Parts: sequence; C-alpha cells; structure tokens
Amino acid sequence: MERPGVVENVIFVTIDGVRTQEVFLGLDKELYDDLGNGVNLDHIAAESGAAEQRELIWPWLWGKFLKEEGVVAGNRFHPIRPNVAKVANMHRFSYPGYSEMFTGKAEDDVISSNANVQNPFKTVFEFIREQLQLHPSQVAAFASWAPIAKVAEHRKGSIVTNAGQDKYDPADSDHGGVRMRETDRIRVDTLNALQERTTVPFELMRYDSFTAEYAMLHLKTYKPKVLYVGLGETDEWAHHNDYGLYIKTIQLADNFLRDLWT
Repeated sequence: MERPGVVENVIFVTIDGVRTQEVFLGLDKELYDDLGNGVNLDHIAAESGAAEQRELIWPWLWGKFLKEEGVVAGNRFHPIRPNVAKVANMHRFSYPGYSEMFTGKAEDDVISSNANVQNPFKTVFEFIREQLQLHPSQVAAFASWAPIAKVAEHRKGSIVTNAGQDKYDPADSDHGGVRMRETDRIRVDTLNALQERTTVPFELMRYDSFTAEYAMLHLKTYKPKVLYVGLGETDEWAHHNDYGLYIKTIQLADNFLRDLWT
C-alpha cells in the first residue's frame, strides 16, 4: 500500500544531446533544410507556432504529460518567466556531466575525460541501495553509451548495470529470489542475439531500442526502487550532422517515456 506523499519508486531518464531548442521551440528550420538527410519532417516544419511544433516532436511529453500532471524546467526562451538549468562542471561533456548528475557534485580536477573507467566517487544509486539495504536488482542502470555502466557505480557490482554492447543476463544473480518469466526470458535471448548481429555506426554505443527494451523487461520483472535509463542515439545523430534522424530519435524517446508511464 502506497503512503500518501511518499515516493516509493524513482525512474530517472536522460536523453543525451537534445537541445533546449527542440524541447521548447520545436524544429530548427535552418538545420532541417541543411541537414535533413532524407527524413521527411515537413508536417512539423509546416506548423508556425512553437507549441504546435514541439508537440509534434514530443507528442506524449507535450501533448499529454505536461498538460495533465508534469512539470518542466529550463525554458530559457519563456517570454515572461525564463529559467535556466546549468551544469556545474567546467568540462561540459559526457562523463563529467553524468558523474555530476549521479554524485551531486562536480569533480573537475579528478574527472576530466570520457575515459571508460570506474567512477572514483560513490553515486546516489549506491547510496540508496546501501541506505535501504536493497538487493542489487532493486537499483539498476541501463544505458546506450557503454561508459555509463562505470559512471553509475563506484564499486563494480553494487547495482545492476547494462550498457553499450553488453548482453542482458537476468541469470547473473538470483535477483533476490525473483525470477523472470520464461516468455520474457526468451525475449531477452532474442534481443541479445539481435544486438550481437547488429552493426552500429557509433563508438561504445548501441541503439536506444535495445536499451529501452532491456530496461522495460527489468522493470516488469524486478520492479526496482530506482531505475536509470540513459538514451544516447540523439547525441550520436547530432554528431553525425543528421538532423532528421536526430529528430526521429527524439520522437522514439518520447514513445519510450509514454510506455514507461502507461
């Protein structure tokens, strides 16, 4: 039975590389014209208003969630109440940013690169697990970018992590006596085999679809107290100057948020 006003579970999702432009204002027409790369977004470009465009890019986030119960921050474009959310670290790239989110503090002198190494500092995920004396399966991190598996924990094995090209193996531990249903286990095996056969044009990455599916299967079976999901395809397509696929993967990320909520 849930207690009123008490948070029982937390799901934390990041979508790497997404600009505030596409969150709050909609399509960047100049980038679309220059770097659309074959993805037809004319139905979005045809809308003149920011509210209409952003709802087509984020149909669930803006079309339902924020209209009914959600809260949004960081809209520096708001004409009356502009607000800005900023990182504290001076490096402003991946590993330092994720570590700041996961530990609550920037450590610029120690964390200054994207090297795929274990986080030297305890993370909030490890803290929660220790404080609540949880089984590792009750605090889990799934991510598309491989180094996040190491950013998310100071001591390897403190929590369940799965990132990059890692196979997801629910049999790695007893998961506190909870076992995955056979039908879901077969789905995991299928995803693992498909991931192994999939060529990804990014370094230390997998497609977000694998990350999302693995995370949903873990959530369904083990109902963790804390689940982190790090999507990263948006950042990769942005680096590849493919604005059309950047927008398309934002829409897929929005679908994932909808699936999580419903």
